[in-house]
Amino acid sequence: MKEYPFGLLERKYRSGTLPHALLVSGGTEDSRSKFARDTALMLFGESDPESAARRISEGNFADLVRVTPEDGSIRVDAVREMTERISLKPFASDRIFVIIEESDLMNAQAQNKLLKTLEEPAGNNVIMLLAANTESLRATIRSRCMKINLGAETANVDRSVRDDGMKVLSTALFGKPTHEAFAVLDGYLDDPFSLLDVMELFLRDIVVGGYDSGLVADEDNREIARKMNSRRGVRLTAGIAVIEDTRVALRFGRVNRKNGLRDMVIRLRES
Repeated sequence: MKEYPFGLLERKYRSGTLPHALLVSGGTEDSRSKFARDTALMLFGESDPESAARRISEGNFADLVRVTPEDGSIRVDAVREMTERISLKPFASDRIFVIIEESDLMNAQAQNKLLKTLEEPAGNNVIMLLAANTESLRATIRSRCMKINLGAETANVDRSVRDDGMKVLSTALFGKPTHEAFAVLDGYLDDPFSLLDVMELFLRDIVVGGYDSGLVADEDNREIARKMNSRRGVRLTAGIAVIEDTRVALRFGRVNRKNGLRDMVIRLRES
């Protein structure tokens, strides 16, 4: 049996009490995606796990439906298409499993459409919402979902990435020369998202109750962590919003990565 929280989900599945709607938050974007893949394998892989894992990874499983953002948002047409699909019978299993990636990017119309589906669940179908920021979702949607928080998984991220994230945040929030942050960011132009995840999770931890500075390897950065613990509130919340905006802009190619990351540092300083 896998560890919590997946173990809890697996027990509900085995007992026939799996909810129709799941809201997965916390962790990193990669860890949320992995949780969704593990759930799909649980639902579809009992008879032939190896084949199911391959087909799920390739996006070639008929009863697995993915809803993804387009141009930075999930619009009502995407949700409408999904609801039409789950109104049909499954092709190869006893249920349809829907994964709504970055569900916090649904616009108001899309959320309204999804809410109607959650209010009237069909068959054994399961809808899983992945979200970095659950507050962007309507309270009525959140209330209809079993909530699964993967927690702050910065402890599972390579220490060098955590320390690099701290360097960028300390530059922005404590007035260090920006070229120090720019030098760090230039090393993440190929894949900036793990660094952004660590920075956001770090700030969220402080906002909700403090950060374990022992998770930071570098002694100078431990001191920065301790200082940030005393600065909970509006400025850190604004910093989270800046990082989220940067992630969306980079993921959908709205800005050059180098310029987008440098602009993030400047915006963090001004937040």
